[in-house]
Amino acid sequence: MKITCSIYTLKQLNKFAKYIDCAVLNTKKYSLVYEDLDLDKAILFCENNNILPIIAVNKLLHPSDLVSVNEVFEKYISKNILFLVTDLGAIQIAKRLNIINRIIYDPQTMITNKLDLEEYSKIGCDSLSMSLEIPLNDVNNSINDNSIFYQIFGHRIMFYSNRKLVSLYEEKANIKVSNNHLYLKEATRDDYLPIIENENGTMIYRPYCISLLKEKDIISKFKYGYMESLYLDDDIFLKVLIEYKNAISKNNIDESIANINNLGLNIEEGFTYKDSIYQKELF
Repeated sequence: MKITCSIYTLKQLNKFAKYIDCAVLNTKKYSLVYEDLDLDKAILFCENNNILPIIAVNKLLHPSDLVSVNEVFEKYISKNILFLVTDLGAIQIAKRLNIINRIIYDPQTMITNKLDLEEYSKIGCDSLSMSLEIPLNDVNNSINDNSIFYQIFGHRIMFYSNRKLVSLYEEKANIKVSNNHLYLKEATRDDYLPIIENENGTMIYRPYCISLLKEKDIISKFKYGYMESLYLDDDIFLKVLIEYKNAISKNNIDESIANINNLGLNIEEGFTYKDSIYQKELF
């Protein structure tokens, strides 16, 4: 398994470089969530530090966006770079450019079982991502020899809309809120859900981190073990990276899990071991 980390700034890339194999590079033009990453500088840094760059082209695409997707594919076609995409339109462009084997296809919740995985594997991508809303055991029973990109640590996205929901709320309520470090709280629950609004829409994340290190036998089957750095201090996330790196290379799982637990993070299991169900209404 290649430890793969989300990168939003050059500072992060420099700090995490020793402990990652691949970097998912997020930029304003192509990515769902972004800060101020200079893509060319980040790619050069990766090349000089033996890190595989993966450009995130994972925002919700409109037909007008396909031109820019074609541009980014063509611009970096001569480099050793992969692309993380969520849209079938981007898949078609990659096929036309004959770089489908450099695509990591993550259709979010679309791939939920072995049959799905077998069908999507026929596309010919470098790897696929299964749904994060199904039990890990279901993922394990499906993957066989398929190359998998899967989130093994961090906050997971639970909602994405192209609509600007924070702005709509401001307009409706006739108030102005800061767009930094926003959270939603339901009236009947205690959780604070991180919410981001940017040019690409609105994203809501789960209020806790997932950590799958204790399932080393399963996650070791993944081609890419994705670790999300959003909503975590860089120094804290670095400590988690180090523990994952040590556990995988030195096999000191229990010690690394204990060290991560001592960081004071809100870590929960989510759907790792249980199915989500539809609750029938009672009349």
